[in-house]
Amino acid sequence: MEKKMNSRTKIKGKMKMKHNRLIFIVTFFTFTVSFLTPVVFNAQSETSQNENLILGEWFPLNISKGGIGNGLTFTVDGKFNSITGAFIIFKYKLEGDTLISISPDSDREGKQKIEITDTKLIISNEATQSELTRISGDSNSGIIGKWTGNHYTGSKQTMYFTTNQNEYFTLPMSSEEGTYKINDSIIELSVRKINKSFQWSVDGDTLTLKEIDADMPEQKYLRLK
Repeated sequence: MEKKMNSRTKIKGKMKMKHNRLIFIVTFFTFTVSFLTPVVFNAQSETSQNENLILGEWFPLNISKGGIGNGLTFTVDGKFNSITGAFIIFKYKLEGDTLISISPDSDREGKQKIEITDTKLIISNEATQSELTRISGDSNSGIIGKWTGNHYTGSKQTMYFTTNQNEYFTLPMSSEEGTYKINDSIIELSVRKINKSFQWSVDGDTLTLKEIDADMPEQKYLRLK
């Protein structure tokens, strides 16, 4: 009888040890997962936030004397569009129904008649007339905002007027689509199986790209909201 009691006691002891060990393992695993998950989440969140910085349309600030530049648009699906065309920055002022665009290089002024409604901007001179549609900006803010419509050349033009009297004019000539991948401060752009890597950073509304392993000046872009 005593041997049977001892045997039962030993079995109960072993079962208790296994139970305690199981509780320890479950507790340790739960603690480990709960400790590591925020780290993984925060890392993914930080990466996502960095990638979000580059999304949108970027106006080139490195423009040739003839006004030719290369704009970029990044989308959330990992694609980008490279646009070559006329990218011109003017200073502007309004005098009644007259828009005066001032060239920064020559101080030459161009004058055009305008008519503004909530959603339309009609620009006309002696030879041509263009009707543009508002795509951003408050309908009560007058000319301030972003407008797009057909140019007399047949291409689609975009005009963006700011509160500090800057006017950004875009007239695409050609475009090319590619893909991009971001790894911290490096962005890889791929077009037609050609890959180029750049150091990138966004400071406010300014994007800076510096091609790696290439003796090229850094390129700066302005975000057009």
